[in-house]
Amino acid sequence: MLTGDVEVRPKILLAEDHLAFRSLLAEQLRAEGYDVIEVSDQDGLFSEIARATSDEDNPRAPDLIMADLRLPAEVGFEALARLRAVDRRTPFVLLTSFGDDRTRRLAMELGADAVVDKPTSLLALIALVKRLVPVVLV
Repeated sequence: MLTGDVEVRPKILLAEDHLAFRSLLAEQLRAEGYDVIEVSDQDGLFSEIARATSDEDNPRAPDLIMADLRLPAEVGFEALARLRAVDRRTPFVLLTSFGDDRTRRLAMELGADAVVDKPTSLLALIALVKRLVPVVLV
């Protein structure tokens, strides 16, 4: 994306409590042209969502949110519901090791754009992000 003559990289809010996976995914997203805001727990996730939705023109607002279902409690659903209460546009990807039919159905009813089972292919996850929020190269 461009603002005047300055290239603006799409922002991804990544909420994942497993450090190794979060670091690897964030590193790959950055290499693909994204800025990544990393949080490791529900406090960080809820704080970033509140900050992003408090002002529609917030330059720190993420272009996509990717959150683990359990951080360590089942807060992914709560975060999705909070976001969708005020923002229907920002894509939300729910990551889960518990991808049963009930989880998928509830996530879609709450407005998730995708539910991704862990473990997952890093390449497939990056491809999903690129479909939801493409990087514009200038």
